[in-house]
Amino acid sequence: MTTEATTGPGLFDGLAPCHAYTRAEALYDGVLVDVCDPARRCGFTAHSAFTAGLYEALGGEDDPGTVARVEETLRRVIRAFLDADDPREDRVWFTAEGPRGKVDAWAAFGPADDPDVPVLTVMLTSED
Repeated sequence: MTTEATTGPGLFDGLAPCHAYTRAEALYDGVLVDVCDPARRCGFTAHSAFTAGLYEALGGEDDPGTVARVEETLRRVIRAFLDADDPREDRVWFTAEGPRGKVDAWAAFGPADDPDVPVLTVMLTSED
């Protein structure tokens, strides 16, 4: 028995989505945390966000060391992209340091709500 009819490519071709959860909504809802200021200090020009899960793993809002760990994590993102086997790679995996130890994470660089505007999103490896 094949499941291609229900899960294969093309099932939704030509259909408009009934709803798309936008990056702006995720930022407003707190699912994403805006880290543009520390990202600019590290050299990023694209809009940058961490998932709330990663942000909490790095210390969260109430920890005075969080901003420094966010900046260090962004530097690790840069190193991971520079060390990638393929310079066109749009996602990389790396390890960050949180107040309770190592944090496995990954970063994706690419379009968001506007396909012409690249963004950086960094998250735990368990998140997508």
